[in-house]
Amino acid sequence: MMNAIVPIRPSPHKVLPDTESEGVQTRRWLANKTDLVALEAAQQHAEHVTVLGIGDERAKDAVKAGLRAGADEAIHIEYDPIEDPIGEKYGAVLAKVIEQEEPETVFIGDEAPTMDIEVITTIAADLGWRSTTGVTGIGTEDVDGHYESDHDLLVQRRVALGEQEIVGLNTPVVLGIDSGFANPSRGSMDSVLAAQRASIRTLPLDEIVPGESRFSMSIGSLSVRDIHAYERVGHGAPPRHGSVEQRIHQIMGDTDSDEQTAGEIIDDSPEHAIDQVVSYLEANEVL
Repeated sequence: MMNAIVPIRPSPHKVLPDTESEGVQTRRWLANKTDLVALEAAQQHAEHVTVLGIGDERAKDAVKAGLRAGADEAIHIEYDPIEDPIGEKYGAVLAKVIEQEEPETVFIGDEAPTMDIEVITTIAADLGWRSTTGVTGIGTEDVDGHYESDHDLLVQRRVALGEQEIVGLNTPVVLGIDSGFANPSRGSMDSVLAAQRASIRTLPLDEIVPGESRFSMSIGSLSVRDIHAYERVGHGAPPRHGSVEQRIHQIMGDTDSDEQTAGEIIDDSPEHAIDQVVSYLEANEVL
């Protein structure tokens, strides 16, 4: 048996209109079904299962749903997103938490929002773990034939329509769980009551990944060029001679259009980077 982590995300679900809403369909944010399938897979094969959510109150509600479905523990990495995080950033935060928690296996819903191959490969690359996707079964008990392996796990994975293969893997490993793995079961009354009493371990995002913010999670890094004011901007026609690149250099105030201006990467959060850019432009009388 093993310890496992299951990232779980909220996703919008349509709610049928009632008589008071005049026929307008509304949406509620609930735990994503594919994540619940991954949770079911983890519960079948792991001794201790931790659900992990990243985001605002909707993410916290999603991990509560994981507890009600029978998870043993819940972690919420808290921040206020401006929109869905990009896959690379989301995977990097997951990898940091996984590194601290030290599970043997991570179960991820293959088709969940922000849980695509990019996230799975990012986690595996950051941790130096093995990974595979399209997992439809763990073990070979339900497969005809006899299979022997020195690996920690034998998994069945979908490779094409109607075609599967058996793969041997050693832990620690990241498993992308196919939505057809199993139907997520309803939590027992004991699980539901335990979830009501359970405490969720909440950690701020910048404690897990210093320097990340609600902006950088969604838009990535920010880079700027070292520029100088061009005295004709706003005062007459733009340059008409030279190549497009040369005219851009003239507009930006470069005295020698054949010389490339240096680029500068601001290694800071987008909020602080924007403050630095504004201060720089004001100091050079561009603003």
